[in-house]
Amino acid sequence: ARFQSSSRLVEGFECEVQSRGFSIIIDEPEMLGGTGKGPNPVEVVLSALGVCQELTYRLFADKMEIPICVVFSLSMIPFAQAVE
Repeated sequence: ARFQSSSRLVEGFECEVQSRGFSIIIDEPEMLGGTGKGPNPVEVVLSALGVCQELTYRLFADKMEIPICVVFSLSMIPFAQAVE
């Protein structure tokens, strides 16, 4: 299998990402100069990290025949906006 993704700058900080026929808008929030049309790149990376953890739990639980009903992850990075 080969995984790939492409992106293009649309306008300002808004980017459109294509992957396997899916289209995702990535943008910065208004407080960082974007329009907030989608998650920002850091949020996308944090989401991917959470999903990887959840899928790993699922794979191991299935392999060990451990029933699980819910898997939840929360990834955060503190952000302090610079004061001018």
